[in-house]
Amino acid sequence: MNAETSKCDSDGRRRRSERSRKLIIGALLELIRSGDMHPSARKVADTADVSLRTVYRLFEDVETLYRAVAEHIEAELMPRVCAPYESNEWADRLDEFLERRIAIYEDILLLKAAASIRRFDSDLLMAYHRRFIEIERQAIAAAMVTDDAPETADPELMDAVINFETWYRLRKDLDLSVEAARARVDKVLIALDRTGSG
Repeated sequence: MNAETSKCDSDGRRRRSERSRKLIIGALLELIRSGDMHPSARKVADTADVSLRTVYRLFEDVETLYRAVAEHIEAELMPRVCAPYESNEWADRLDEFLERRIAIYEDILLLKAAASIRRFDSDLLMAYHRRFIEIERQAIAAAMVTDDAPETADPELMDAVINFETWYRLRKDLDLSVEAARARVDKVLIALDRTGSG
């Protein structure tokens, strides 16, 4: 076997490994989004249409798989979180912020819940949980930078009103529709505004 053939074989293996890796990550996301909060390695392998051996070869332990999934989700979400706002007026900016945040929460609802269940057994997932909270807080602060923002536009209060845990409670624990949950959030924000301006 010459050097060129060896390189081609190596490149081919690398491409197959990367393809299998993407299939495995996609399978895990698919299973969780379908409601399986604790999919087994066998189920992930079957859904990805790869061997169980391939799963263990590419992801030597659960933490490695968690990291890959967390990085995949963060890479998808950060452009949406950091996208510039269209409006410079407070009321419109707030509405845009809420629409964006709710859309993100809806996309990751079960994924974040599954990670939350396991974070107490995983330093990695706990670190990502804390990072997620900090990103939430920074996004709120960035959204409030307008010339006409009211004095009641307090990032800490906003964070208490619209965060992932609150949204999950409204949507899953109370079984509200997106529209009904959004109405509850709006009601609290209106009440805060009236309290601060009174």
